Amino acid sequence: MTKLAFRTDLDTLRAQLTESFDPHKRRAFVCLGTGCKACGGDEILSDFEKALQRAKLDDQVEVVPTGCRGFCENGPLVTVRPAGILYCRVSPDDIPEIVDNTVARDEVIERLLYQMPGAATQTTGRRISAEEAIPFYQHQMRIVLGMNDRIDPSKIEDYIREGGYAGLVKALFEMSPDQIIDEVQGAGLRGRGGGGFPTGQKWKFCRAADGDIKYVICNADEGDPGAFMDRSLLEGNPHSVLEGMAIGAYAIGSAHGYIYIRAEYPLAIERLRIAIEQMRGWGLLGENILGSDFSFDIVIKEGAGAFVCGEETALIASIEGRRGMPITRPPFPAVKGLFSKPTNINNVETWGNIPHIITAGAQEYAARGTEPSKGTKIFSLVGQVNNTGLVEVPMGMSLRQLVYEVGGGVKDGRALKAVQSGGPSGGCIPANMLELPIDYES
Repeated sequence: MTKLAFRTDLDTLRAQLTESFDPHKRRAFVCLGTGCKACGGDEILSDFEKALQRAKLDDQVEVVPTGCRGFCENGPLVTVRPAGILYCRVSPDDIPEIVDNTVARDEVIERLLYQMPGAATQTTGRRISAEEAIPFYQHQMRIVLGMNDRIDPSKIEDYIREGGYAGLVKALFEMSPDQIIDEVQGAGLRGRGGGGFPTGQKWKFCRAADGDIKYVICNADEGDPGAFMDRSLLEGNPHSVLEGMAIGAYAIGSAHGYIYIRAEYPLAIERLRIAIEQMRGWGLLGENILGSDFSFDIVIKEGAGAFVCGEETALIASIEGRRGMPITRPPFPAVKGLFSKPTNINNVETWGNIPHIITAGAQEYAARGTEPSKGTKIFSLVGQVNNTGLVEVPMGMSLRQLVYEVGGGVKDGRALKAVQSGGPSGGCIPANMLELPIDYES
């Protein structure tokens, strides 16, 4: 691994990776998010590689481990491309048949296809082979989660090939810190951790604060029961979050970053550590990144799992080695935060939006969602729905659409009583309010 000394080195590397990648080559993408791993994902991956060797197809077919694909109710998942066939609830016993039939002869195995949920009186529903034809995916708008289904999260090369770190290059060499902040403000991005404070405004406060040292923090202390948005994003595409942090650090004038993540997320921590070491190895973290004047590094801080440490001042106390307890504000962290220095804190999903905003532009991002609530939002869809899992939908989608079009409706065709939102600090929304749009105001 040779460090990338200049921006042109990254451009050259991306071109080489793109040229060497054959989109027509057969690949089997095996989900290795926490949920699919718990159901035998590692064994499926291993058995797939062994079956290809036995069939003497290992030089023609590549097996790619991915992060969470979101369709957790139907895991473990295996997608065979370029045919685009998605197999659900795959077991190790199914692998020889997949290799012999689908990989070798392009034959679809009907029993492994997704089955549309039917009414309570029906025993079977229509089966769908094409991933993009499944309503669960059709009604989503996967921007932040867009790479989760096609990259190996442990390989920075996959992320770079798909356009990763182009946003950082643009920020460092084509934009000033103030222009970056203006772009984030123009996009209308608001904090995805629940508070909904305008992200660009928060960055502007921190940049304007007096201080020789400033910090950026990624709040990955996801404590709500049933919530796994942050965990899955870090497991599936850690580089998007790390790139977002680097862009934010450059914008506010910080050289030091922390990721505060609960120790109960071992897979996310492992993939973060791998990603950070890869960034350092390629010269995307450290001194004078890509030949610029910008230096930045990131440290992982594991939390003990206290629910209260998701609150930003309690989180700061925990990083400092003190008991994680909230304190009265002001002063806000943007003025006096970690080690009494100006500090910018955003959650995982917020950071994950930044590379797309910088690369595609504020106008393109702001075209999604509603006037006051721009972009998309990731949700953990759990409970008595047919399609539990991780979804990313445009702001403004109604709760009814989320539950019935994406979630496939209530199990066994039963009537919905209420939707519980926001974890233990949230509340229940009755069935007669399902037309409420998903946004910060409603």
